[in-house]
Amino acid sequence: MRKWLSTQLQFGIQKDGINYRKNVTANLILCFAFLMLCFYTAVYFYNGEAPLFYTDGVLFMLFPLFLLLFRRKKNTLAHIALQIMGICLLYIIHINEGQHYLPIWSFIYIYVSMILYGHQKGLLLAIVYYFVVLSMLYSWTGHSLNIISYIRFTSVALLSVVISYLSEYLIFKIFNQLTETQKELEKTNKIDALTGLYNRGHFDDVFTKEINTTKRAHTLLAFAMLDIDYFKPFNDTYGHQIGDQALITVSNLLKSKLKRSNDAIFRLGGEEFALLFKVQNEKEAVYIVDDILNAVEELKIPHANSEMSRFLTVSCGLEVITAEHNLTEKQMYKSCDELLYKAKHAGRNRTSHSCNLKLLNYNKLQIVK
Repeated sequence: MRKWLSTQLQFGIQKDGINYRKNVTANLILCFAFLMLCFYTAVYFYNGEAPLFYTDGVLFMLFPLFLLLFRRKKNTLAHIALQIMGICLLYIIHINEGQHYLPIWSFIYIYVSMILYGHQKGLLLAIVYYFVVLSMLYSWTGHSLNIISYIRFTSVALLSVVISYLSEYLIFKIFNQLTETQKELEKTNKIDALTGLYNRGHFDDVFTKEINTTKRAHTLLAFAMLDIDYFKPFNDTYGHQIGDQALITVSNLLKSKLKRSNDAIFRLGGEEFALLFKVQNEKEAVYIVDDILNAVEELKIPHANSEMSRFLTVSCGLEVITAEHNLTEKQMYKSCDELLYKAKHAGRNRTSHSCNLKLLNYNKLQIVK
């Protein structure tokens, strides 16, 4: 019991606090309904009220069946239970003509309804419910109730509605603000501040998932690693501010080339980038990365200290991952990294890959066997 309660009350670790709070309330309503059935069954048995005892006894025995049938929709069962309790409360108020302080239980009913339905729907329910309660009580003023008691109850009822509404509204706003803050923190934790691309940490999270998805779906996943050629001399010549601007420009180019919802671009660190994108075949993957290499050079960012071009260029290592690949994500990363270094050693401004292609006279590509 202690473990269950500690789990239910850990609001802070939940991403969707509003719905989680409603779920906790639904569980408490069901527990309360079950305890009330137990209590009244015992009371009716003790008092010898056979019809009520058998009625409550049947409900008591059916309650576990209801929980089993609604195990995936416990909130629906909680809504039903709450409304039954609300109707029963009206009936008890009616047969007692508002005496014995019974109407004050409506305050708890309204507050629980505010939690379960939210502040907007809860307010509408409170207005309807109190209209019924106050109409009933008004009909007994001068008989079982005096007008002063009626006015006092009405004042407290209205105040309870206002307080319940305001508290739920403020909780709703706070949870929304916390959710937005959490989303911003998550975004900050996975976005590179300079380029706006995903960072290395997010790459580590995504890479394994994408490989597993590729193997399950029997699709092709292109994994490319890009590195800006001679970037240290570029920074030394033009300064780090211009170097940062070059990184941003290349990043924006990559975003413009890979715009599909399942395309992902990462800055692994420094001047190194990674691309993950779905392809139909290996040739498509090679053409896409080669188009990116051509587009980077076409940016015509001057690079006086480059040994192979007057402009900034990039080199690329490419792996096309299939369902048949038996390598782990670390081995796959290492393989692609080795292909990138082969492209650099082969002269830079080119792609090295292990795809089974025959692309003769294709000036950017180096086929690695």
